[in-house]
Formats: sequence, C-alpha cells, structure tokens
Amino acid sequence: MEPRSLTPSLLLTLFLPHLLSAAVSSSSAPHPSPSPPSPSPPASPPPLPPPPFTPPKQLESDKPPFRGSPPRKTSPPRRRPSCSSGHRDCPQPQRSVARKSPSKPELNFGEKLGLLFVGVAAVLQVLFGTFLVYKRMQLKKVQRREHRDMASSSGLST
Repeated sequence: MEPRSLTPSLLLTLFLPHLLSAAVSSSSAPHPSPSPPSPSPPASPPPLPPPPFTPPKQLESDKPPFRGSPPRKTSPPRRRPSCSSGHRDCPQPQRSVARKSPSKPELNFGEKLGLLFVGVAAVLQVLFGTFLVYKRMQLKKVQRREHRDMASSSGLST
C-alpha cells in the first residue's frame, strides 16, 4: 500500500472528531437575542489606583555613614572550624525544602477526571484510526486478489 494513499485517510480519521466537536460546540452555543437597552446604573467612582511602589527599606549596614560621624568598626564574621563532611559534630548546611510554585495551582478532582477522559478519548481515537487503516489494507488485498482472479479467468477463456 502506498504511503500517499494512507496519509489522507489517516489524517481525516484522526482529526475529524476534533473538527466535528469544534463545529458542534460553536453551533450549539446559544446566540443571545438583542434585548432592549437597560437603564445605565448611576456612575460610580472609579476604583482607587494601587498604592505607589515603595522600595524595601535598606539595612543600616548598607547605608553609607554620615560624614560627620566616625566610621564604624565592624568585626569580621566568625569562621567555623573546618569539618570533614562525614563528621557528626559538624553542623550540616540547611537545605531548603522544595516547594511547589504558588503560580501553579493544584488540579481539583473534576479537572483530573476531565483530563482522564481526554486521555482515554485520545487513546480510543488512535486505536480506532489504526483499526480503520488495518481494515482498509485488508479490503485492498481482497480487491487485488479478485482483480487478479478475474484477469486470470478471462485470460483462460479466450
């Protein structure tokens, strides 16, 4: 079987349900009938604008000292004694617990169920397309066999 003849039927089989569902969903949406204009509500004051951005306060150590004051003497940070990584007395570095990003909310049960249905529908669609391609190949074989038999029988009778 030629790949060219297989490609359009496979594409049509795979994408036809999507096209039909899109057409049905767009045509089944009720078109709102024009209603008489309702009286406009009294003008309400516009919402308050958000407060202006205020930069975070700097720590006193980050600020440059005043010219009139003597420079502060800061003590160097204490050094920890060097420890081998396997020693139990050495403090282990704190590891931050990986948290889920707040911008990605967790899916609720209904959304998970919907995604499950979408996955099952996609698998069924692929299986159905494969089945149709297989049946088409079988029919082509039968047609070729019949054509060959008819050609050989007509050749014998003459």
